[in-house]
Amino acid sequence: PRLFKIVPWQPDTLNFDIGGGRYDLGTEYLKDCHKVDNVIYDPYNRSRLHNEWTLSVVAKRPADTATVSNVLNIIEDLPTRLEILDVAKRCLKPGGYVYITVYEGDGTGIGKVTKHNTYQSNRKLESYLEEIQAIFPNAHIDKGRKIVAQKE
Repeated sequence: PRLFKIVPWQPDTLNFDIGGGRYDLGTEYLKDCHKVDNVIYDPYNRSRLHNEWTLSVVAKRPADTATVSNVLNIIEDLPTRLEILDVAKRCLKPGGYVYITVYEGDGTGIGKVTKHNTYQSNRKLESYLEEIQAIFPNAHIDKGRKIVAQKE
């Protein structure tokens, strides 16, 4: 994802990638280019066993960073979006950062089911900030057009 190219990665750290998909291309990119270990948590594209393993990794070694790339925009209900953000917070070490991007679609803010039978909210990045601040009060939009927050 574009997000992986705009995060200020530090070598020898662990990233918790929520919604990372079924393929390991992002994991390989982070390892090869930034020397970052990446574990993917994705209840829709990974097995229950894989997700349990991922959670066990961060239970033993809380993540330095978490990424949520183009995930919030495909979830229609607020409670589920907040749960995803809460999972990110629980899996981060104190002082760790979460980085969030969304696909804005047509930017109208009118959610709809796409031709691929998935939901797309079509919301601008700014429209997510307040709900993210419910979990990460210091969340803000940086000049890289991503939302950044630090776990206190």
